[in-house]
Amino acid sequence: MLELMDSGQLDEAAAAARKAVKVRPDSARARVVLARILARQGRLEKARAMLAEAQALPQWEAEDLGVPYDSPKEIDRVMQRDPARAKGMIADVLLAEGDDPKAHYLLALAEVQLGNYGAAQQALDQARAVDSALDFAHPDTLARLEELLRERPGQTAPLATPGLTPPQPLPWWVWGGVGVGTGALGWWGMVALRRASAAARAERERALFDAEQTLSRQIEAAQLDARRSTDPAAERRVERLRNLEGELRGWSKAGWSGDDIRGHFGMMLAASQSDAAWAAHKAELARQAAEIAASREAERHAHSSSDEPSSFRSGAGDSWSSGSSGSDSGGNNGGSSW
Repeated sequence: MLELMDSGQLDEAAAAARKAVKVRPDSARARVVLARILARQGRLEKARAMLAEAQALPQWEAEDLGVPYDSPKEIDRVMQRDPARAKGMIADVLLAEGDDPKAHYLLALAEVQLGNYGAAQQALDQARAVDSALDFAHPDTLARLEELLRERPGQTAPLATPGLTPPQPLPWWVWGGVGVGTGALGWWGMVALRRASAAARAERERALFDAEQTLSRQIEAAQLDARRSTDPAAERRVERLRNLEGELRGWSKAGWSGDDIRGHFGMMLAASQSDAAWAAHKAELARQAAEIAASREAERHAHSSSDEPSSFRSGAGDSWSSGSSGSDSGGNNGGSSW
């Protein structure tokens, strides 16, 4: 689901997340993922309602769940390189932090780079509705944004940053050459793509079938052991295997490759066998998360000591209006261990 969400396939991601919620109505994690997808679709009211449902479930506290988000400065850096990706990061902020004026300001900058002037104006208006002064914004960037919104240029091509200057179009003869090449190769490429897609789908189905058969035998054996034993650990093993069964159904709709399914299933199945193995698995996930956080923090530090342009006044991009600094208070990633 997260892979579909990050690749922009929001309808497919939402369908997979809704199925996961239906299969596991007690899963706060599934609801967090669905809330994040809804936020990216612009359905913030529904997203926040879904997040509230997740927060009311025991798993929210038990696994320290949360919506991940980065600092304004980090999203600003991404926005200047990849405004479409930045929009998804801003959606997480608006979901977790509410209507933060810095988030709406960054959204306006991202939308204007993508040529969505109406959406950019709406985002800027929302930022001013919360904070009319916008003192955190770099005055030159804000002035250029307002100028572009007043002019409303007719082209819809993405704009470059900093300076938000429209790119020059390619000569007509370049596009003509591309068209000829595309016409010559398009049919063969389509046939090859269809064959590769069918082979990948068949491989995925085989991996899912093998995993389902293995898991069915494991659950049957674990249930028999639990009936014969008075040790609560036996029941916990059954519960973990049942949880894995629900997650496996979610993978079948998430477009995972056969190799990904086999690898992740093998890891999760091994971790489900005992309390000690499960504790080791959780510890490894925590270690990996800490390494990622440390790497991102090092990257932030390297950027902060450079002369990279910023859309914020000095120091104003370090935290959100609530005072939170970003990923440190964002909890885990709402489902990456699926």
